[in-house]
Amino acid sequence: MKYNLKVGIVCASDDELAPFLPHVENGTATKKAMLTVYEGEINGIQAAIMFSGVCKVNAAIATQILIDTYHADVIINAGTAGGMNEQLKIFDTVITTEACYHDVSEDVLTEFHPWMKNSWFSADSKLLDLSHKAMDKTSHTVFWGRTVTGEAFISDEGRERIYDTFKPLSVDMETAAIAHTCYVNNIPFIAIRTITDTAEHSGSENFEMNCEKASEIEKDITLALLSEIKQYGCNLLKPELQYRTLLEQEIDRKLFQNFIRRQVVGRCLRRENGCWKEKDDPFIDDWSEDDYQTLIGCLKNTVKTGGYVYAAFCNGVLKGFVSVESELFGGINRYLDLSSIHISEDMRRCGIGKTLFLAAKKWAREKGAKKLYISSHSAIETQAFYRAMGCVEAKEYNAAHVEAEPYDCQLECAVDEIER
Repeated sequence: MKYNLKVGIVCASDDELAPFLPHVENGTATKKAMLTVYEGEINGIQAAIMFSGVCKVNAAIATQILIDTYHADVIINAGTAGGMNEQLKIFDTVITTEACYHDVSEDVLTEFHPWMKNSWFSADSKLLDLSHKAMDKTSHTVFWGRTVTGEAFISDEGRERIYDTFKPLSVDMETAAIAHTCYVNNIPFIAIRTITDTAEHSGSENFEMNCEKASEIEKDITLALLSEIKQYGCNLLKPELQYRTLLEQEIDRKLFQNFIRRQVVGRCLRRENGCWKEKDDPFIDDWSEDDYQTLIGCLKNTVKTGGYVYAAFCNGVLKGFVSVESELFGGINRYLDLSSIHISEDMRRCGIGKTLFLAAKKWAREKGAKKLYISSHSAIETQAFYRAMGCVEAKEYNAAHVEAEPYDCQLECAVDEIER
């Protein structure tokens, strides 16, 4: 059985890639950005595999190519690494649970794009679960834990500082960059690295001597993981979402206990002299307890007055919602007010917002509206979403919305437009 899922495998070197090539069936080779990508089937799964060259930038370039050009749904970083924990021996393998840079200040990632909570990029939890299943069927020694990445081969110099600061199992020059690229693209990621050198057996000569055998081991473990992916199917790698209309009695504080409103804003639209301009306006938008209580009251009132509240759940946990009020306004424009649409921070870029927005359009159309009216957050990312949904500046401004939120962008969207 073949799955529509496509796996991208990125290695740092040609030696690390070489053991995979005999396993590629119906293969083709194409070039992009001076790199060669091999496409075909591995264990009945569509795959695109390549080596990037060493260092963070090369790894990020290769990963973005696999995502954009070759449409990888999952990225596996396979290769070799240096052992940092004294428990690790040559030819042991580390499967990364989280990765970070040992040579980049944390605030570079938390205060600037991608505005993370901390500097660690997590591997996909479902892939990690599958990796445990896969390792139950192999004889290789595997550890799960942290990996750190930097622009230098670590032999002795810097080893103690890195270990004391980060407590990693392994160190390399690519993993965090690959994880970083997957994070901003919302692509599941995992790394499998076999140890070629340790503190006891350090230096590039050990790497060179052990690379070939270590590459065979990381290949074996990667193929075992692919077999698990094949057996359990691509649905394990995608959130299980359920959508339904909310009832008034279930809208309470408990409903929102795992909802993350947090939005890190860098730039916003501001109207100056009749024109919209992008302006730097960094802040973090979040809800206080009072905000949650106000929201709950508003959503209850929406349902009570005949409006629409539609929500997305992942394994029973609220991850997104949209509300539309029931009262038409705006004369010939026949607006219905899309009063809220929010996606939990941990589930953005999963298509939930689009699904909720299209459901709101459908409901408004059935209620006789011509257009949705949206008083929207002015953040650039928020505006990009609404433009993608077909929204334009409102022909009529709602005075109450303008007074309540003077920095909002007043938008409209025709409900009879062809859905994208």
